[in-house]
Amino acid sequence: MFLGHSRRLPKPPQRSGTMISSDLNASLSPVSALHLAVVMLVVWRAFAHRATAYLKSSSATDTDGGTDAVASEQRNRPHQRMIPKAEAAGDLQARDRHHLSLRKNEVLEVLDDSKLWWLVRNSQGDVGKVPYNYMRLVEDDVAKAPRTPAVARRAAKEPPPRGSSWQRSFCSCFQKCLPASPASPPASDQGQLCDASAKSCATPPTSELAAALHANREALVRLRDVLEGAGGEVDAHTDIYLLRFLLAEKGDEAAAARWLHDTTRWRLSIGAVEMRRQALAGAALFDLHPDVRAILSVCQSFPAHGRARDGGPLNIILHDGFSPTRVMETVSSAGFLGSMVALMEHNMAAADATSAASGSLTRMSFVFCYEGLSLSMINMRFLTTYFVKVAGLDSRYPSLIGAVSCVNAPSIFSFAFGAVRGMLSEDIRGRMRVEKPATSRAALLALAPACHLPAALGGDCESMPAAVAKRTGWDRVDPAERRELHADSKIRCYL
Repeated sequence: MFLGHSRRLPKPPQRSGTMISSDLNASLSPVSALHLAVVMLVVWRAFAHRATAYLKSSSATDTDGGTDAVASEQRNRPHQRMIPKAEAAGDLQARDRHHLSLRKNEVLEVLDDSKLWWLVRNSQGDVGKVPYNYMRLVEDDVAKAPRTPAVARRAAKEPPPRGSSWQRSFCSCFQKCLPASPASPPASDQGQLCDASAKSCATPPTSELAAALHANREALVRLRDVLEGAGGEVDAHTDIYLLRFLLAEKGDEAAAARWLHDTTRWRLSIGAVEMRRQALAGAALFDLHPDVRAILSVCQSFPAHGRARDGGPLNIILHDGFSPTRVMETVSSAGFLGSMVALMEHNMAAADATSAASGSLTRMSFVFCYEGLSLSMINMRFLTTYFVKVAGLDSRYPSLIGAVSCVNAPSIFSFAFGAVRGMLSEDIRGRMRVEKPATSRAALLALAPACHLPAALGGDCESMPAAVAKRTGWDRVDPAERRELHADSKIRCYL
């Protein structure tokens, strides 16, 4: 164990390959050799049986090409997807060459349903776009046909075809996961969808709005029945309108249905249903109610004056030169209410159409400029007989009003706001942002681009844009008459 005294081990004997074979043969007893021979015979017989079966199957395929040939052809043929079909829920007349007219209960092939307007083909071979809420997907008999195991395996590896029953249950994680969104622009008004959606959806939706509509499709169908049962009308943007009720109730379908029923009955009684129909058809604001022009002649208001940064319609109301007495002398309280309902319907139609085009739910925004506010404008008769009737209109238009920016607020604003605070809903009070003159311009530019604001409010518009005048109806009024309006206001000659 010590160095210099290590012990040498004997070397193992060296054997050649012949010696090893001799030892193995010598070690096998007659019984072991017999066992080895039996195992080798069994293996050989199994191999021969499989080879014979393979040769027989090949011979049968080459001679008569019967059932095996058909199965082979089916295995080698690529999987053909079925074309989903949908049934028209009602009649619809096409408005341009890109659209397709529909007949109730007509069955069409769905070529593309990735957007709110589906590309479909009718039985005559005509192809065009139709609003998806007019379509009801139907089951195709091809989907129920038996498939060979090879085709079934290939189909399992492919995403299901668009418009199938898989899509009707698309992204169930969106269900009842749409909290009310913040009012401050330019944040999305769509609401925060659950984080698990991106992980659980096999195919991502084209937009947040499309995902919400797909996820709540069954609920929207039931709400549509509630709408029609209460006397309402279905149009190209009905589902976006119904989605606003679901958003306001945070996914509570029963509460949304009750709210929708009561609102529909109210809209019928006041003529709002007809106003929406006209607004969606492109009518100007003046056409929706006879007192709108009279109200806008005595109030410094510019409805739908361009777009806010979120894409929704922008409404501007100035208070310098405002006279409650003049308003009461011009229109009745019923006319004042009807005019404000017309303004809301006009804005809602524009917001729904913009939402469908942009893929994001938009709302209407308000700018109230309080420069020139005085105590003489706080008229209790006007507040208790006129203003009180329109202060709660937001309850009839859920998820429609977005930002409410009160700019150039003077020191007496707090006193004036105290007179109307109790008439406003909690939602409206939460959306209001009051800005002093020093911070007003920055707040306005954060809400809307300068090209959509009058120069009197720090924007680029020296006069009313022609598009705004056309949407409102001012383009029909004589320019000389328009120049005489609002002579006491900072926006005189703006019309």
